Amino acid sequence: MILQKYITRELLTAFFLTISVFLSVVILIIPFSQFQKHTALDSEFLLKILPFFVVMALGYVIPLALLISTIFVFGRLTEDNELIALKSSGIHPGRIILPVVLLGVFFAVIVVFINTRLAPYCSGQTRNLSISAFKSMVFSPIPSAREIRLPNYHIGCTNSAAGNIFENVRILKFDLKTDALLEELYADTAEFQIDEENAILSLNLKKVSDTIWTPTGGQTGSLRATPQIMQSDTMSYQLDVSSLFLPRRKNLGAMSQRELDEMVRLNQTERFRLAEILTEKYRRLAMGLTPLIFILIGTPFGILIRHGNRVAAVAISAIIVFGGYYPVTMFGNFLGSKELLPPLVSVWLANMIMAVAGIGLIYFIIRYDDISIRNLLHQRGAVFGKGGAG
Repeated sequence: MILQKYITRELLTAFFLTISVFLSVVILIIPFSQFQKHTALDSEFLLKILPFFVVMALGYVIPLALLISTIFVFGRLTEDNELIALKSSGIHPGRIILPVVLLGVFFAVIVVFINTRLAPYCSGQTRNLSISAFKSMVFSPIPSAREIRLPNYHIGCTNSAAGNIFENVRILKFDLKTDALLEELYADTAEFQIDEENAILSLNLKKVSDTIWTPTGGQTGSLRATPQIMQSDTMSYQLDVSSLFLPRRKNLGAMSQRELDEMVRLNQTERFRLAEILTEKYRRLAMGLTPLIFILIGTPFGILIRHGNRVAAVAISAIIVFGGYYPVTMFGNFLGSKELLPPLVSVWLANMIMAVAGIGLIYFIIRYDDISIRNLLHQRGAVFGKGGAG
């Protein structure tokens, strides 16, 4: 019991320190970098959206923090020869690993709940807040000149007494890659309408002058010397604002697990293919079990590297996650999207491979109980395998 408390305390200490660092990065960097190109989203919006954003991020941060902590803790125990001391005292390695596996089960339950219940709700609330903030900015009741800045559009206008009628409208369209000006449009008046379903800002323009530059000669950013100029009394113009909020038809991640089950039961595939619905449904469960999977693979890796250094733990974790887990996950999703594998198999592919590898390595370590303690001490460079010190 004392041993289990010791291992658990060490792991939780490292885990909470690691997750605090990750969440600080999430809170300080990601939301601001995501919305910095939009003047439609202000600091008040960011403060409202942060709690939802953090909850959604926890589904990814918890497994990664557990993996790093597990490798670090078991690497330090091996480096300090604590595991050899425990085994020489007759303590079975299973008792050493058991509390960590139980922690993996505990955090897996939490992440499954986040992925299936909290994350869809937070995704929907984030979308609603984005729409509300955008509407408040565009249709502000205070008459004033304003600028609406989107990733590749700048809109300058002055609102009139009518809420959605604007005057002296100027629209600049830029190339996302080169920032080259592609279009400059002037209109005396414009009626703004927001299509929330499809994430489209529609403008009904009057007395329009539209200047268009087009790239020529195959060189990026090169412009035609004489632009095309068109004038008309009326024009309909649409801007894609999906960078602010997803179209409802594409926002599968905001649907609850019950809604997904209902769509499958009724075979409602007007907006999504059945494979997409099933992939999203099973993906949430598969991603929810990553804390347990990462602990199963992280424990033997920590023992085998015999290095209790946080930098080493982060490096090994990066190799496991970005060199193994996510590439296999993407490959499985690709096979599922092409219907080469059933969705239930494709989303679990990475978990199954990692689980088998982790259990195999743990078995490899445990079987050294059959070797005498004397041999273990004499073969320190090959403890838990000949490649352990390499």
